[in-house]
Parts: sequence; structure tokens; C-alpha cells
Amino acid sequence: MKIDKDIPIQRARSQTRKDIEKMEVGDSIWVNTKKDSARYRHSMMRLGWGVTVRRTEEPSPEGFRIWRIK
Repeated sequence: MKIDKDIPIQRARSQTRKDIEKMEVGDSIWVNTKKDSARYRHSMMRLGWGVTVRRTEEPSPEGFRIWRIK
């Protein structure tokens, strides 16, 4: 076993967080489950963003669209 010294600890970031960090005000994403919509909404709100979620029928029979509003 080799022991490494002075290696900085990387910040942990979930894939959800990496996805939403690219969003600007007015952008939206579509997810197909209520659980996914809650996960993305919660992550956005933790960043201090305004968020609104609406149930939609497009682009598939059912899903949720999440907008960044501020």
C-alpha cells in the first residue's frame, strides 16, 4: 500500500447539482417522476434560487417541468 500526502480533498457534488448549476433564470428542465422533481427542486432551493414546478403532459404522457425563476 502506498500512502499519499498533501492531496487536497475534492468538494463532493451530486450529479443533480452539477446539472442545475448550468441553469439561468428562465431555464427549465423536465423530469418524469414526482420524486425527481422534488430532488431537483430541493437542490435549486438550497442554492437560494426561486423555483416553480408544474405537472405537464409534454414531452411524454406525464411529467414535471421545473423552472428557475430567480
